[in-house]
Amino acid sequence: MRKKGEILYILSFLVSDILAILFSFYIAYWVRFHSGLMNIPLLVPSIVYYMQSAVIVSAVWVFVFYLFNLYTTERIYTLSEDIYRALKGSFLGSCIILAVTFFFRPFAYSRFVFLLGCFLSLILISIGRFTVWKIKISMFKRGHFLKRVALVGNGDLTKSLCENIEKKHDIGFKFIGQISEKRSNGPNYLGTAKEINEIIEKNNIDTLLITIPIHSQYKVSKIISRCKNLPVDFLFVPDLYEMITNKVHFLELNGTPLIQLVKVPITQTYKIAKRSIDMFSSLLILMLSTPLIAIISFLIRVSSNGPVFYKQKRVGKDGKIFTLYKFRTMVHEAEDETGPIWAEKNDNRVIPIGRILRKTRLDEIPQFLNILKGEMSIVGPRPERPFFVGKLKRRFPDYMERLKVKPGLTGLAQVDHKYDTLLKDVKKKLEYDLIYINNISLLLDFKVLFKTIPVVLKGQGAH
Repeated sequence: MRKKGEILYILSFLVSDILAILFSFYIAYWVRFHSGLMNIPLLVPSIVYYMQSAVIVSAVWVFVFYLFNLYTTERIYTLSEDIYRALKGSFLGSCIILAVTFFFRPFAYSRFVFLLGCFLSLILISIGRFTVWKIKISMFKRGHFLKRVALVGNGDLTKSLCENIEKKHDIGFKFIGQISEKRSNGPNYLGTAKEINEIIEKNNIDTLLITIPIHSQYKVSKIISRCKNLPVDFLFVPDLYEMITNKVHFLELNGTPLIQLVKVPITQTYKIAKRSIDMFSSLLILMLSTPLIAIISFLIRVSSNGPVFYKQKRVGKDGKIFTLYKFRTMVHEAEDETGPIWAEKNDNRVIPIGRILRKTRLDEIPQFLNILKGEMSIVGPRPERPFFVGKLKRRFPDYMERLKVKPGLTGLAQVDHKYDTLLKDVKKKLEYDLIYINNISLLLDFKVLFKTIPVVLKGQGAH
């Protein structure tokens, strides 16, 4: 029920923003050409041109709003914060649109219409978001779409939060009960911290509000570790700030400042946007590269015995095994004698055309099929083979964190590090992968793509 509410919440803001922009430009057009308040030209341009432009404006603004985290339910914002971020996003969107209309005008667009349209959009978007917020708070007061919260800890602060947690209606919390270090007979008692996994699953807990003091950091670490694989958010009292290494977000609960721990900022909006980009890009690249694929296939066939394509099992998101496709760059059945090993510099198993393909990264073109199928993404941690995953997850406890996102064709570790040849390389690349996962966003994806271009052109890291 909560997930349904989150989707409705995002869609409501999205529809409200788009309608506000379209209506603003309609009003601006009417004021300029039909209100009689300004001189009317002999040839009044059709409103169709302006509304088509308004659709483009909407797309730009929605994208800017997405970058400002205005279509997410993963972070808790108050109404004033949301309006402030919307105004900042609207201002940036206005600057982008006005800059474009200044340098590029396919016909004589009225800049007055764009200026007035952008100004009205600022007002109507704020009104629209205020209205959606009021409806959302009304739904919260009726008990719909609430986040189920359990408090972890003891003492006066915990009791105070228990009393006030449901009064903060714009956050949308429903207090379920208390988890303490010692057993209790209280009416809201759920169990001890040792039973936290079972408590979360049994009571469908969405958020844990932890009030354990700073001198008990190891207890908090244990709780976070136990809940690592559960879809639960964390809130902390501020004196735990120094022990938190993940991204944090500040909010306030009836005078009590809190810190929200953002585990992995992967929102539904991000998933939809990234999947759309992946599908469109992979389909386009596969179509455009058809002649190149034919040439490469011919060169591999005439220069070496064996199949054109190399298929290999890799570990994907959530540990699912999939078949990765590449152009074959080594002699056929290269690992029959050695078993699974990492590529080395000047590897004598690589065929002549294979060296060129690896240096230019053209051997990885078939992986756009994996991206099109949804097994991979363009940007993400590189997928590893099950044999190595089995070894590395025992050596590095955080290694399985990489599997929270889809593997990618390129990634932060690939553009900022080198190929894996030693365990210390694996450890370093794991650090880059975790940095990417904990800061994941479309903006970061675009940065990785831009950094990939010089890496490919220079042939860096290729073996």
